[in-house]
This record gives sequence, structure tokens and C-alpha cells, in this order.
Amino acid sequence: LTNEPAFMWFFTGVNRYRPDSAWLKYISFYHDSFDVVAFVGTWCPDSRRMLPEFYRVMMASSYPMNRIQLYGLDRHLKGEGGAEETYHVDKVPSFILLHDGKEIGRITDHLNRSMEADMVSILQRYFMPGQVSAPETTQ
Repeated sequence: LTNEPAFMWFFTGVNRYRPDSAWLKYISFYHDSFDVVAFVGTWCPDSRRMLPEFYRVMMASSYPMNRIQLYGLDRHLKGEGGAEETYHVDKVPSFILLHDGKEIGRITDHLNRSMEADMVSILQRYFMPGQVSAPETTQ
């Protein structure tokens, strides 16, 4: 995505997005505790908006990038290998967070607050059930 002129939207989006540092601290704290499987369509406006935001958040939180599995799907939500069926993907984008190979939550075609805040919400529900609290925001 970073080397093809047709995907300039990705490079531009990654550089433009400014995630909230308080949320990033939380993601960074747990970055060794979860994996991500992402399904996107480069034809999809939501994927074009959310994929760069996702990558910016992951880079800014020092997430190990080799632990992200990224799958491109066509307009029928089909891709090579059938991973979309394994994960029951019915929307793009879908960012699925896993712990020990089991899904702990997913972010799909719209955000409740922001990419980083929605990720933290998933992590808090799983790692700190009953103790969910929002970090102080800087924006």
C-alpha cells in the first residue's frame, strides 16, 4: 500500500491522523497481549478512512507490526484463503482483536469515538472487566 501511487490515500491518511496520546499509552501497555486480523477493501470509503488511522495508532503505540494480519477483500467480501469465512466477516473494514487466538472484540465500518478509543474500550472490557475508565484525553 505504501509503494503504489494508486494507494496514495493510505500514505496521506497515516501522516494526517493524530491519535490521542492518552489512549495510545493504554494500547502500548497491552501491545504484547493481543493480535490483530484486519479485513479491508481498497474500493471501500470506510476502509480508505479507517485503515490509515489504524496503522497510525499501531505505529504510535509501538505495536509489533508483524503481528497484524491484513487481508484485502473484493466487493463480495471474498479474499484468497478464506480467512474472511473463518472470522465471519460481513463488513469492511473489520479490525479483529485476538488474545491467545480468540476474538476479544472487533471494530467494523464505523467508530464510536475514535480508532484508538474504540480499541482501548475492547482491551479494557477484556483485561479489566468491571473497571472500565477512560483515560484523560489530550484533544
